[in-house]
Amino acid sequence: MNLSVDLCKLLRKPDFTCIIILLFFIFLSSKAIFHKGFFRTIDDITTVRIEYLEKELRRNNWFNNFPVRISGELSNNHGYPLYLFYAPLTYYVGVFFKFLFSISYIVTTKYVYIFPLLFGPFAFYFAARQKIPPFPALVAAIFFTLFPYRGFNTYIRGAVGEAWAISLIPLAIGGLFLLQKNKKIGGIIFTVAFFLILISHNLVGVLFTGLALLYGLFFLIKNWDFWKFFLLAFGMSAFFLIPMIYYLKIVKVSYHEITTTYILKTLVPLNEMLNIKIYRQGSSGEQLVAASSYILFFILIGGLAFFVHKKIKSGKNFKEVFFWGLCGFALYMLLFEPFRFFWQWTLQYTGIFQFSWRLLSLIGFITPLFLGFWLANLKKLYIKITIVLFIVAASLNFLPAFKPEAYSYFYEYKPEGPCATTSWQNEFLPVWVNGCPPAKESLEISPESKVKMVQDTPLSIKADITVNKETQLIVNKYYFPGWQILVDGRDSPLDYHFSVDGIFKTSLTPGKHMVEVVYKKTPIMWLADLISFASFGILARLICRISFKKQNY
Repeated sequence: MNLSVDLCKLLRKPDFTCIIILLFFIFLSSKAIFHKGFFRTIDDITTVRIEYLEKELRRNNWFNNFPVRISGELSNNHGYPLYLFYAPLTYYVGVFFKFLFSISYIVTTKYVYIFPLLFGPFAFYFAARQKIPPFPALVAAIFFTLFPYRGFNTYIRGAVGEAWAISLIPLAIGGLFLLQKNKKIGGIIFTVAFFLILISHNLVGVLFTGLALLYGLFFLIKNWDFWKFFLLAFGMSAFFLIPMIYYLKIVKVSYHEITTTYILKTLVPLNEMLNIKIYRQGSSGEQLVAASSYILFFILIGGLAFFVHKKIKSGKNFKEVFFWGLCGFALYMLLFEPFRFFWQWTLQYTGIFQFSWRLLSLIGFITPLFLGFWLANLKKLYIKITIVLFIVAASLNFLPAFKPEAYSYFYEYKPEGPCATTSWQNEFLPVWVNGCPPAKESLEISPESKVKMVQDTPLSIKADITVNKETQLIVNKYYFPGWQILVDGRDSPLDYHFSVDGIFKTSLTPGKHMVEVVYKKTPIMWLADLISFASFGILARLICRISFKKQNY
């Protein structure tokens, strides 16, 4: 009897009802992934990156290569510092799923793809509910759920890292909203979500850092807890950020060299702002902006006009509402041709974003949130109903963005191209590597020498070598800081400039030698790992303190 009463009370709760309704729209956005086949995407790399990360984790080389920075087998077995430069969260999660459920790489990739589609809307509803009532939060969450850029990233681009980061943004902002209410748990939620964003996608991490910093300066500048949790997120992600930034200067950043000016080509003509189109799943990012611009324009301009009028009429302080509205409008206008001057002035720095429409990763959160504020402040029911119907209809109009162009039964993924890097060919290879040689024997030495291989793995080679005269030992691995050659237990000088391939060698004197070639973490990597370890310790201590206070209370 008591159970039935409790259930009835639960069903009457507006939040429960809103979540049930939201589940229907989440189903619409994600049902295509449950199709029997899989689908090819522009960035068809997630499956391979999960597979090669798993190989490194199974190699039992944790002391020297954990967190994993280099894949010993990629780039034709020459070694590739993939996980040093690409945010690794989604690949670690993929490996975790595979370990946990013993499933194929394709099914694992599906799990990784579907998570942001399922999690993001709930995170958004959580964030919106910190500021607005259930019904406006629901409508805003529906708009966020079917925001076309989310579908475009998953089903067309295959940009799963960016999709994860976008789904975590609401969680981080929801934490900030709680922190504004002096709830320390909000700081914990914020710092964990911020940390996950930073290791989900580099560029969205940069964009969100700017947004969080701006919000802190306007609303939390005197709140020491905000700055503490803000810095703690960077400390936790130091294992990735510090080595990535430190070693960026010695690798080829081909995407920046090629697309620095390409971002100017992705700007949308202003006359597309109110050009209502039905979005189709094969569209480019620019077409996607044009297709969705009318609804964004309506929300941002209509909402700002409403709040300006209401402020003049009532004298209320709408500072936070204006913050979100103006941020959304400013980012939105940067998508269009008239604001080319901004990109030209800042191209040296903003060129790394590759496409102007990457701003949709923030706009896709800010605009729905601002919509929620607008609906929450509307008093006339007929106007509210009209806007809600318009929003829902417009959101359903974007459903074609949430399905692939075609399904396939292609179940094998391999590193493609001559460099086999799962990236833009030579992107992030060391600058001294010129070319993409095929796989070769790990060690090369003169035929007169005697070589007995003791161990031959991608990141650790041991051999007993006997030479009659001074001889060059060539290691067919791309040199990257961390590689060492030990001869009879002592460091041996190595040279990586003798070949256009960027491989390295050392000299052996006459006699019998025990040679070990091994990849180890560098001092900067150890320092970064130590900072992260200490930061996680601080987080654990803060969680314990909050829990202890709650128990005492």
